Amino acid sequence: MEYMGGERENFKNIIYLGRISKEQRNMLFDDFKEKITITNFKQGEGYILLYGEDLQRVKVMKIDDIKKLNDSIKETLKR
Repeated sequence: MEYMGGERENFKNIIYLGRISKEQRNMLFDDFKEKITITNFKQGEGYILLYGEDLQRVKVMKIDDIKKLNDSIKETLKR
């Protein structure tokens, strides 16, 4: 019995963090599976696939100080 027939076509933007299994890789990133290594990432590391873009590795940073982040963004936008 097949549960995920054409439904995977509805996944237009995918962010995957952590270790990815072969089955997950094949389901979510079928067109890019040769680019994805099955490995253990550090916390916050993984892959992102945005509709119409190429597959990218990403690292999501943990934010401890929101005020410092906001100040940094404001300072960057002033440049």
